[in-house]
Amino acid sequence: RGFMAMEGMKRGYFPFVLIGLAFYGYLGTALGSFANAIRREQVQGTLEAMLATRTSLSAIVFCSSLWRFCYTSLEVVFYLALGSLLFGVKLGAMNLPATFVVLALTIMAFSGFGILSASFVLVFKRGDPVGYAVSTASGLLGGVYYPVAVLPSWLQGIAPWLPITHALRAARRTILEGAGLGAVSHELVALALFAALLLPLGLVAFKFAVRRAKVDGSLCQY
Repeated sequence: RGFMAMEGMKRGYFPFVLIGLAFYGYLGTALGSFANAIRREQVQGTLEAMLATRTSLSAIVFCSSLWRFCYTSLEVVFYLALGSLLFGVKLGAMNLPATFVVLALTIMAFSGFGILSASFVLVFKRGDPVGYAVSTASGLLGGVYYPVAVLPSWLQGIAPWLPITHALRAARRTILEGAGLGAVSHELVALALFAALLLPLGLVAFKFAVRRAKVDGSLCQY
């Protein structure tokens, strides 16, 4: 009974894990789409031409992954609808405006990691440890499959340093309980801070990676 009452599990385990898997999909998209888009442009030989235009680096980076995030959003809507129709997950109380705010901040925070991953790939031409480390830590410690409260106390101290922990707490409350922005303000502030730190850091790293690849003459190599 105590287990089911922890961290949004009052409504059952299935709704809990459904939201966890849905938002974990956004993390996977963020970590993979930027690097995959850069790799695709390198293989096709169009990356150098794109970078030679007046289009800003940030626009190139974000627009290259826009479709993948839209597709992931459609998948999330499908999963939620399936959970509601077939498994009785109650979504009638969902606070849509608050959920959209949570989603927007979540994508921005996750995207910082994704751009860092793309920067690593651009410089070293191989799979990056950034994506693997963030994905693994988020899946194990971020409350995707089970509440953070069941973890050993020393691991619980690590969880708040992962954006997905705050994203899932906020999403479960706005989607399952209809909570407003005020009720999840702590999580929103944390996500905003992650986004404010990780996005500029990712863009600076990507600019450095492009400059390094141009100097090495490896911009179109993968």
